[in-house]
Amino acid sequence: MGNFTFPPLVAGPPSRRNWYKELLDDSQCHGDPKQVQEAYKSHRDTWRAKQIELFANANMNPVTPDQALLKHLARQKRLRQRHEPDPNDDTDTQEMNCCVIWARPPHTVLDTIQAIQADLQGVVGDDLYLIPRQDLHLSVIELSHRHTVPQLRSVAAQIGPPRIQEILDLISTLDTKPGLVAPTISFDKMGIALTFLPSDADPYTYHHLRSDMHARALESGTKIDMCYTAPSAHITIGRFIGNKSFETAESRNKFVHLIRDYNNASRGQQDEWIVGESQGLEMQLGYLKFGREISKTDMVGKLWTLAAASLAYNCTPYNFPMNDIGLPGQYMSTADIADKIVDANPEGMGSAHVWVNPVALPLERDENNLFTNHYCFARDFNCEKIGHTVNDAIKLSMVHEHQRADRDKYIQVLYKDKRDYEHCLQKTSIEEPNITGDQLCLDYRKATQHSCGCGAYIKGVNSEGVEIKAGGRFDYKSIVMYSSFHGPSRAV
Repeated sequence: MGNFTFPPLVAGPPSRRNWYKELLDDSQCHGDPKQVQEAYKSHRDTWRAKQIELFANANMNPVTPDQALLKHLARQKRLRQRHEPDPNDDTDTQEMNCCVIWARPPHTVLDTIQAIQADLQGVVGDDLYLIPRQDLHLSVIELSHRHTVPQLRSVAAQIGPPRIQEILDLISTLDTKPGLVAPTISFDKMGIALTFLPSDADPYTYHHLRSDMHARALESGTKIDMCYTAPSAHITIGRFIGNKSFETAESRNKFVHLIRDYNNASRGQQDEWIVGESQGLEMQLGYLKFGREISKTDMVGKLWTLAAASLAYNCTPYNFPMNDIGLPGQYMSTADIADKIVDANPEGMGSAHVWVNPVALPLERDENNLFTNHYCFARDFNCEKIGHTVNDAIKLSMVHEHQRADRDKYIQVLYKDKRDYEHCLQKTSIEEPNITGDQLCLDYRKATQHSCGCGAYIKGVNSEGVEIKAGGRFDYKSIVMYSSFHGPSRAV
């Protein structure tokens, strides 16, 4: 097949048209995942080539500062300083609000974006407003566009909260989960985005998901009005609020070269973002043009779960100072659970970690990671097992992570690899908007208060409520410890 292109949908009045399905049903596509990916790629490549040409050969400054963003930032400043109310600050009554379903990127993508933002700001400086980490999002589908908040709530009521919840939960019911791959930077005169392509590894793509979600909304009988919609999956990472950095041809070329260098370096990377894996989809309603934090979401969808027979794994590199130590019975497991015994740095006392080894592979450690690519931290594995070693044949106990001198970093890395981390943070942020991930994964009381699965794991106090210090005497009544057939837990 040749290159497949599909025209974007121009903003128009409310309609029962399903543009997403039209792409899938096109005679050059027929729902083929490779053609779906090609449609997104051709749109991305064509758009970027046009912008590079514009920036490289412009006779005048090509950047247009975002006036709406400048007004928004000024409005936010007034609200923070508690000035006298300005009628223009009430965005709810203005036809500038939207009702959209968003996907939040996982922390690995967020980390990548922040690194890109830092590089961009080094070239562009204060002319670029960086979208804050907590506001970054991917718009999946739009339910209503550019209305007052009361009008949007009327549309949402017509579609119906149960149906909207069903739309949000759709991804949790799928046998194969849509992925996004091949991130590259795109830009135009208003801002910069990180753009992805739908993975073509499975028949059901990210675009199929968009089509099915839109179809569910149309089943309510409600007409949907959307803004300009294209075969694109992008996260806006910055918007221009000035253009002094683009006044000369030299400065414009420097910017274009930075974009090209990043995109060339990212070619061939195999990282995949599984949409809806770490956080449920959200319905956001309001003034959303520049993003918004999770705490203001109206509705949240379910996370999808993994079958026990097909656990997925996730590694985060961190050079923990340790050596492997073998104990009797370490390999005796009737539940295919492998035990890894490690010692901590000289200032700590020792610790252990457990993960699932579904095919009983030999134990080994990568030179740069605590876990290997074969069996990393099991995201679906019970947090309560992490603080000790255990198997069905015999139970071995060791000094708990609380005694590591690098305990805080150790827990942050391990818990943030868990499947429920992003979901738990998302849920907690609704009740406590200012909470950070580090606060959640280091505070036992916060974790248990919000029913996060890590409550037992991160317990940082002993049975008397006294804080456990690195290298201090171990509390044998710690909630995650078991008795051993070989005596009480001991340092190694």
